[in-house]
Amino acid sequence: MLCIYWQNQKKYQRKWQLLLISLKHARLSATPEKIARRNAARITDTGCYRDLDKQIRDPKTLNEIVFPETFEETKTMIEIADFIARCKAIDIQVTMLPPVFYTRNMTTTWTEKLYDYFQETVAPELFRLTESEVYDSVYHANHEGQKRVTNQLIQQLLEREELVE
Repeated sequence: MLCIYWQNQKKYQRKWQLLLISLKHARLSATPEKIARRNAARITDTGCYRDLDKQIRDPKTLNEIVFPETFEETKTMIEIADFIARCKAIDIQVTMLPPVFYTRNMTTTWTEKLYDYFQETVAPELFRLTESEVYDSVYHANHEGQKRVTNQLIQQLLEREELVE
């Protein structure tokens, strides 16, 4: 067992670094204000926050999500594509859903190529929040954003050919 550790020491060191970074982020982001807001929000059975009916931070002050300029296949993408292929082989339909996000300037070329790679038909623009839908970060939607994304996603899934009998 110890021999395996030393053979993979760099991998384990990187995992520890990532754990420490995530713990530091959790500690720094857990301000009394954030904790009070989250305690006041209603949480669903799935763990989602509900009734976030206002905007806590001005979207103009948030750091933007940077999308790559060129599309390149990664090891993770290959693994996901392999998983999707295995599911399709046993008649399981897979739908990839990214998190909601906010960005002011975004070229759709990269996301379109990503969705083409996975042969995904749900429009990536569906998950892009408008300025008025941002709650407190580029990944958190307020009630208005949650409602729009959910309703449009349901509508798109209902209209998919492979799901219509």
